[in-house]
Amino acid sequence: MYLIKKIVILIMTFSIYLSSSDSINDHVPNSKEAISIYTDKKKETLEIIFKLHKGVYVYKNKIKVKQEDLMKPFIILGEITFIKDNFFGTQPILEKDFILSFNLSDIISKDDIYLEYQGCFKNSFCYSKEEKEISY
Repeated sequence: MYLIKKIVILIMTFSIYLSSSDSINDHVPNSKEAISIYTDKKKETLEIIFKLHKGVYVYKNKIKVKQEDLMKPFIILGEITFIKDNFFGTQPILEKDFILSFNLSDIISKDDIYLEYQGCFKNSFCYSKEEKEISY
């Protein structure tokens, strides 16, 4: 009887540990899963939509948009917060889905635009800088 009680207590303790452990329950996304990007062209604007995996954030200051080697102005539609980053110190970040919005009149030609950004996962590691070609 004593052995059965010990086994039951051990199983219960292990079950509680498994249910409360962040490292077991959290899926660490690879760079392709971490950030998904979509575009939406409207009458006067082009929107680049960022969908972020839980725990992923993007550095605001690392977002760049270029066309023909010229930086393009954009508006960020989303909540900007600040963190004490292990890698770069205090930084503005976007940790929820957000949108980059452009006036189509700011785009020079029908050539593709180039997007650069960098994200991290839970302030524990950063993904490599991403560069994407955006056709619209």
